[in-house]
Amino acid sequence: MKIIPALFFVAVGIWITYTYPDVAKQAYSYIVVGVNWALAMLNDLRGA
Repeated sequence: MKIIPALFFVAVGIWITYTYPDVAKQAYSYIVVGVNWALAMLNDLRGA
């Protein structure tokens, strides 16, 4: 299992959130756009 790298990335994400809140806010908005795009692509592929 690859739990150590996952915990590392979660810790880095939490550190970035508290150290650079503006960067985290912008990154979150990009992540939301990416997830919405991926879901739209999956729905199009599925024919929904």
